[in-house]
Amino acid sequence: MTTPISDLVARLRSTHRFGPEDFEMLYEAADALEELQRDAERYRWLREQHWNDADMFVVTGSNTRVHLGTYCPSLDLLDIAIDAALQSSQEKP
Repeated sequence: MTTPISDLVARLRSTHRFGPEDFEMLYEAADALEELQRDAERYRWLREQHWNDADMFVVTGSNTRVHLGTYCPSLDLLDIAIDAALQSSQEKP
């Protein structure tokens, strides 16, 4: 299975000399790496949260553990929620 990252890696590894036509590829690679870095920061922050003292944490098991009305963000909404909580935790002294 190829992904944007694996495609970029293959292109980077196959290019021995960079010319003007390669700059777009390099910018794409930089953008992809920045996105991966942000995802890694989110994950590291989320895994450090503890249910006892955090506003956000992970619940495992079936959905019966989550009660009606509980906000359960996913995908982009989860990223936004994590980013907001991460920013808030960094602003606290």
